[in-house]
Amino acid sequence: MIRQSAQARDLAESANQEVRFEIRYFLSPYQPSEKPGKEPPRSEDRYVRFFETYRQLELTTGRASAKIARFDVSKPIQFYYSANTPSNYVDAVKEGILYWNRAFGTNIVRADKAPDGVTAPDARYNVIQWVPWDAAGFAYADVLLDPLTGESKHGQVYMTSVFAISGRARALCCA
Repeated sequence: MIRQSAQARDLAESANQEVRFEIRYFLSPYQPSEKPGKEPPRSEDRYVRFFETYRQLELTTGRASAKIARFDVSKPIQFYYSANTPSNYVDAVKEGILYWNRAFGTNIVRADKAPDGVTAPDARYNVIQWVPWDAAGFAYADVLLDPLTGESKHGQVYMTSVFAISGRARALCCA
């Protein structure tokens, strides 16, 4: 992993405000999956959608091809919630992660606290990162996919605290 930091300041708009950015690069040798990728059926585009890889041009035909994003369900899918998740929200975050077991129809998804020092993004872990930002209007997620098969290598969710605050407010007002 390569970590690069930069600081930026907009002298024209807010000269007294400095913003810090960190970029993380993950490099590793490519290890092909034993399972081939699958293209989304275009006949069902109107009714069914999939998360998928970026389109690539096939060398022989020039046709653009994408693969359906997927987890390898032959082994447990492990997610970690970040160490800075407030203790009064840990159970709710874990339940949200484990809810995916209903979609898979089996208990294949696991949820544990991230090891010390692990934050999203991390090339080794699927991380649900708590972001203390009460005024946010969104959360963000992304995933690193094998471009040839669509297999998920690792992903992260940046969950802003606004969801905890607004969810609690909705529960109190509508109970």
